[in-house]
Amino acid sequence: MSRFIHLKYEIKYSNFNIPLIQNKNIETLTTIIDFLKTDKADTSISYEDKIVSLRKIQNLVDELKIKRSSFLNENVKELRQKITSNYKKLRISALSLMEYRWNENSHSNILEYLIDYNSFEDGVKVLCQIINDSATLNKDALCNKILKQSYTVDREYTIISGRIDLFVFDKVEKFVIIIENKILAGISETIGEEENSISITQLEKYEKWCNENYADYIRLYILLNFSNNDDNTSLFDKVSYGQLYDNLNNLNSTDNILEEYLLLLNTLLNPVAQDLFKIKKLANKIMKNENQELSLTDYYTLKTIFYA
Repeated sequence: MSRFIHLKYEIKYSNFNIPLIQNKNIETLTTIIDFLKTDKADTSISYEDKIVSLRKIQNLVDELKIKRSSFLNENVKELRQKITSNYKKLRISALSLMEYRWNENSHSNILEYLIDYNSFEDGVKVLCQIINDSATLNKDALCNKILKQSYTVDREYTIISGRIDLFVFDKVEKFVIIIENKILAGISETIGEEENSISITQLEKYEKWCNENYADYIRLYILLNFSNNDDNTSLFDKVSYGQLYDNLNNLNSTDNILEEYLLLLNTLLNPVAQDLFKIKKLANKIMKNENQELSLTDYYTLKTIFYA
């Protein structure tokens, strides 16, 4: 019976693609599956019948392996051409390799750079785009003030009730914008309920502090988060990282920090891009080695990237 066990092992770990199986093979496979389901329970099946069925399994596996090889041989050349002409799609951010995708402080530091016209030439555009994605009613008036380029941007701005992630202040044009960045953590009901979360109570304190100190200013509160979930944060207008990425991607800029950040956001928002490091290594192997062995899983993974 050792051959029986060995064949079962081969079937379990054989790599084949169901759409390539012809109708007759589907019928054969169905029969074999039924046999394997009843094999242990039915002691009336003779040893000879088991051997016949297992030979059918082996023949089917061999045929599927041939079809798989034929399919890959016909398509890998085109895939290699696609990789060559679209290789830039495999650009990887150093920030991703440093595992900064979910690090809120890293994102906040980059956002400080991107919304400040003193560090980034399109800073006013980025800030106005964030405002336009919010639900505030006085978007045009506020953006007109921002275009005057007299505001300042501070990180971890300390007040009595806490530290504001991004504090945008303009004494001349009289506006205040508070941006709280919660890329992953949720919004808790009370202070300290969740690690790395910000409480609604804390948001209320920020609003109260602004109302007391800048009563005659335009005031805007923005919560920048990953999913725009349904947490009760009515005090703050929600803007998602998806909206941020779309707006940054539309900027006509060659700034190196912006380019790196877009790559980071791409890996954050795109599930396929999260495995770019592994995919790039595989693509490089295919480019360098004409005889590189490729599984159907690898083929369709690369096809997802280059044929999209």
